[in-house]
Amino acid sequence: MRKFVIYLILTISHFSFSQFTEDLSKADDEWNKVVRKKNIAVENSWESVPIFPGCEGVKKSDRRQCFHEQMKKHVKINFRYPEIAKEMGIQGRVYVTFIISKDGSIKNIRTRGPDKNLEKEAVRIISKLPDMPPVVQKGVNVSVPFSTSIAFRLK
Repeated sequence: MRKFVIYLILTISHFSFSQFTEDLSKADDEWNKVVRKKNIAVENSWESVPIFPGCEGVKKSDRRQCFHEQMKKHVKINFRYPEIAKEMGIQGRVYVTFIISKDGSIKNIRTRGPDKNLEKEAVRIISKLPDMPPVVQKGVNVSVPFSTSIAFRLK
């Protein structure tokens, strides 16, 4: 009887795991269909990374780091704390996602943060990003998603 219970438990757990991996596989297939349909590339499949203006002469292995450094510099240069948020003592981190499109322009900026005024400022900053050479995947220009965050802190 004891052996039967152990066998039953192992069989059920194997079935559950198989079902779980099958569900993940279906989800991956659906995601891949969306990626192909919208021509959006997932980061680990990029042949090249987005090249921020000023990073063109950087070695390929250092371009990602250069991109992030230039992005921080861009935010710092264009950052303006909204007056109303200052007056109300609002601070926090705004999470921003956007698409670097096939033509290198910035599109579909979305934000989530503690206040609409901070979110508006984040959109303003990101919308000022320069156009970039598009990312190439399998010889074709593709749109790529990007996400970052901007911290708003009062001193």
